[in-house]
Amino acid sequence: MIDTTWDGEAWTPTFPQARYMALDAELRWAAEEYGRDPGFMYGSYADSILPLIERRRIEPVQDGARICDRIEIRAVPGHTPGSSVVIVEGDRETAVLSGDLIHHPHQFAHPLTCSRFCVDRAGSARARRETLGWIAERGAVLMPAHFGWGRVAKEDGRFRFRPIPR
Repeated sequence: MIDTTWDGEAWTPTFPQARYMALDAELRWAAEEYGRDPGFMYGSYADSILPLIERRRIEPVQDGARICDRIEIRAVPGHTPGSSVVIVEGDRETAVLSGDLIHHPHQFAHPLTCSRFCVDRAGSARARRETLGWIAERGAVLMPAHFGWGRVAKEDGRFRFRPIPR
C-alpha cells in the first residue's frame, strides 16, 4: 500500500513532495470498489489512496510507463485488475519489485495457488507464471513484498526460489 501517516486529524502523504504512480486500471477499479463499499480493502483505500488523490500527488499511468530510462512499471493483472511490477535495470543486475504477484514461496512450485485476495484467480496464476518465467530467463533479482529477496530458477517445468542471504 502507498505510505501515508496519521497527523492527528487526517491521513497525509508521508512524503508530501513525492510523485506517486499507479496503473490507471488499478485506480479506476479501486475507486469503483470504494464507491460500492467505503470499507473496501479493510479501509486501506480511504487511508492510503484518497489522501494522495485529494492532494493531487498520484498520477495514473499505463502499462510500460517509465519513471526514468531504467525503471518501468509493467502490468500483471490478476491479483487486481491493475496489479503491476516495477522493473529496475541496473548496470549489472535487473530487479523486479513484485508487490502482490506472489505471496508465499509455495507459489514457485505451484504458481496456480492464489491468495484469498486475488480478484481474478486465473489471471493471477497466468501473470505469476509469465513473470516468474521472465525473471528466471534473465537471472533477475526478485524482490517480493511478503518475504525476502532471491533468484528464480526454472527446473522440470517448475519454478524454484533461491533466497539471497542477508
